[in-house]
Amino acid sequence: MRMLEAEQEALRLCPGNTVFLDYSRRHYMYSGREERGFKVECVIYVDGLGHFKGSDWAMAVHSLRETLRVNPPQPCPDEETAAA
Repeated sequence: MRMLEAEQEALRLCPGNTVFLDYSRRHYMYSGREERGFKVECVIYVDGLGHFKGSDWAMAVHSLRETLRVNPPQPCPDEETAAA
């Protein structure tokens, strides 16, 4: 999912709310070692609801949808085998 897609989804899910999106990519050097690391964080902020974070935009949107309780329910393994 791209940033603009995440923005459209957040605006669709939260019409009338202020929405901010933020992307950060941090490169760092571990103290005392020659090892480098990096961290990517995608954040959707919705006024009145808070911050929803993920390592990519799909995870941030998923977090927002979980809070709003609009993620589609996943079938239990027993339901899957009973339907087969």
